[in-house]
Amino acid sequence: MPYNITTITDWGINNQYLSIFYGELLKNNINTTVIVTSNDIHPNDFATAHYLFSSTWHHFPDNTIHLISINSNIPPENGFLYIQGFNHHFICPNNGSLYPFINNNFLDLSIYKIKNETISYSSFYELEYYIFAITNICNSIDINSWTTPITDEKLIIPYFFPFFFKSSNLRSFNSFVHGLVGWLSSLRTRLFIQRDCHKSQNALIQT
Repeated sequence: MPYNITTITDWGINNQYLSIFYGELLKNNINTTVIVTSNDIHPNDFATAHYLFSSTWHHFPDNTIHLISINSNIPPENGFLYIQGFNHHFICPNNGSLYPFINNNFLDLSIYKIKNETISYSSFYELEYYIFAITNICNSIDINSWTTPITDEKLIIPYFFPFFFKSSNLRSFNSFVHGLVGWLSSLRTRLFIQRDCHKSQNALIQT
């Protein structure tokens, strides 16, 4: 059965990473269609990545594989997650990038840590996890042979997103940012006023 794969990554454009991913899929005879949602996310911009993910994944047919790879050069002990839920497959580093989705749907998801003892930890070692997991999914390999179940949510690395992402509303995001900038500007003005008042008071005392 052919699978669809969506990607949301920080691999960037005009470089080798996406081409390497395509090449490894072909080399492993994985029959897929890859839909690139975005490969140009900033490495630490979990908020934008999660916004794109939450806005798009449910529009794809059942059995779609969703790859989210943001800031994935993580400590080996964190590992990578394979998640089953809502008749979809999700693969991501255990670094908080899908934490709101997991946190909101924990009881409806089956969450596993991918175990692959052959990883070489090269500069693009996360690719080995992704290809390993995708190959096993597409070939219907027994899940117990390549994952370890996670039943304790405390083992999921958290990341606390701004409150507005509960509404998945980009206008809320923009309003929040503009409001935060305005508040910081106002705070900066008040601090400068207080500094000038202190200077004036000190000058009066000295005279």
